[in-house]
Amino acid sequence: MSKKANPTAVGLFVLLGLALGGGGVLLFGSARWFTQPIRFILYFESSVKGLAPGATVAVSGVKVGQVSQVMLRHNQKEGDLQRPVLIEVDRRLVAKLSDRPFELDNPAVLKRMVERGLRAKLQAESLVTGVLFVELGFIPGAPTPVYHQVEARYLEIPTVPNDIQLLLENLAKMDFDRVFTRLDTVMEVLTQRLEEFNAAQISSGLTTVLANLNQVVASPDLTNALASGRQALEEIRGLSVTLRGRVDPLAARAELALDEAAGTLRDLRQTSETLRHTLAPRSELSAELIAALDELRQAARAVTELAELLTRNPNAMISGRERTARP
Repeated sequence: MSKKANPTAVGLFVLLGLALGGGGVLLFGSARWFTQPIRFILYFESSVKGLAPGATVAVSGVKVGQVSQVMLRHNQKEGDLQRPVLIEVDRRLVAKLSDRPFELDNPAVLKRMVERGLRAKLQAESLVTGVLFVELGFIPGAPTPVYHQVEARYLEIPTVPNDIQLLLENLAKMDFDRVFTRLDTVMEVLTQRLEEFNAAQISSGLTTVLANLNQVVASPDLTNALASGRQALEEIRGLSVTLRGRVDPLAARAELALDEAAGTLRDLRQTSETLRHTLAPRSELSAELIAALDELRQAARAVTELAELLTRNPNAMISGRERTARP
């Protein structure tokens, strides 16, 4: 006989399972439940093929949110074929990645940022897979913003075409018929010039020029001129050898004369030094010269006195000097 299940235990088990399930949902979904993302709507002119919910929303390559919904039409005028896309920007993530507060949910702040060039555009994550993401950024010289909402249900960020789309638009604006017409005109003019090009006459002229050049090269005058030039070069070479043979002995003699002059200058310097020391005020020769000059001075005085005596008494040479009588 089977044992009857306890209703209390079953109820507790069910409650425990519900609690665990709710805890898991809260744990893994708390990031979305407790975070209020900022929602924006974008309208793209180009195809949004490759853009799916969950795609990255980035600012300068840094993820700040994700695409929440891609729609066919939403709150647009009749005839407006732009593709609306809803994105969500994680305000907590933006605050974490920047040291400046961005009040993107403030319409006035968003308007000023749009005036400064804030735009959204589609970018390709990979050209192979074709996966797209949304890039937000400031574009210098951005075109005038265009808004598509009939009623302001979401904050709207204007968009600009991506680079590939701009290239295709520029190609679409090109007037290829006019380009091809100009190419045809150029080809016609070129064909006409080629037809006027007289190849036979030019070939004949070239043949004549080559023949004249061959005649000049084979001319005896050119051969004689070359021979004369070769002889002149040989004479110049011999003259240079002769001059070198004569210049070298002259250079040796000049060098010897310079050496002798240098020796003479050294001797003169030595002689002048000797004379300077000899004639110095305290040298022995100087003292002897001074003594000799004193003796000459005394002799000159004696001769002067003798001349004066003979002048007064001419007989003094015979009688001698008169002696003065003593008192």
